[in-house]
Amino acid sequence: MIAGTARTRMVEVTTRLRLGFAVTAPRPWEATTAACELLVQCGHVVQCLAGVDDVALGSLADPRRPLGGLGDEIADVALGALSVAVLTGQEPSEEDLAAAERCLPVPDATPALAGAGPVLVAAGQLAEASMIATGLRHRPVGDPPDVRTACARVLVAADRMAMTHDLDLTQEFERMAADAARFLTARFGVAPITPGRAS
Repeated sequence: MIAGTARTRMVEVTTRLRLGFAVTAPRPWEATTAACELLVQCGHVVQCLAGVDDVALGSLADPRRPLGGLGDEIADVALGALSVAVLTGQEPSEEDLAAAERCLPVPDATPALAGAGPVLVAAGQLAEASMIATGLRHRPVGDPPDVRTACARVLVAADRMAMTHDLDLTQEFERMAADAARFLTARFGVAPITPGRAS
């Protein structure tokens, strides 16, 4: 479970990475931009899981674009979700994460793609919440979650998916953040995060 200092660290790292990656984008990011990136990362997770289950993706998988592996891609999903929250100023609280723990199912380990369902649904809810929060979409009927709640759901779903594959999301997040920092420093001369570790 992501809680305490791990949650705080992940939010801090996300904030710093958003600042660092700002120099790489042609235009400043908004919450809806981050939500689109989240969906890109969800697609990468599905590609990794499809490989585990030997599901053919045909020409959908780009052979010239190598992915970082399942742990890295799940960490990217967490970064995408937290980016939406950071850009709207609605980071999930401990209570939000606890509520998400209670409402989300624990995925089966097989087939590998089974764990992607809750992540994809939660990511779609977060994309919709960001569009509502930024005035790009009307509020639909029903009870769509707000950004804070939807972000917590993505994080919990990603954490549970990671666990079914014997991965620790907070450790994968730290590895991803270190790789991103090396990339930003080497390519753009930007050092966005301070060394540390989620616990």
